[in-house]
Amino acid sequence: MAKIHALSEGDELDIICIEHYGFAAGAVEIVLRENIEKVFLFDNLGRVLRLGSPQSIVLPDIQKPSMVMETVRLFS
Repeated sequence: MAKIHALSEGDELDIICIEHYGFAAGAVEIVLRENIEKVFLFDNLGRVLRLGSPQSIVLPDIQKPSMVMETVRLFS
């Protein structure tokens, strides 16, 4: 079931996707396509720009890919 996500200034689309789906590769592109009318809210790095009014995006249902590379943090 699709979810509505309220945006805040400084949010990053890849982080939103990781938190919601567990992965970002491919999910970012699908979320942007689903919210094409709101692409102007993001800079070229996927960060939410200054919001003049409350904004939200739709996080559609996405099937988890069969192969997801897990990120390992080497340093804290």
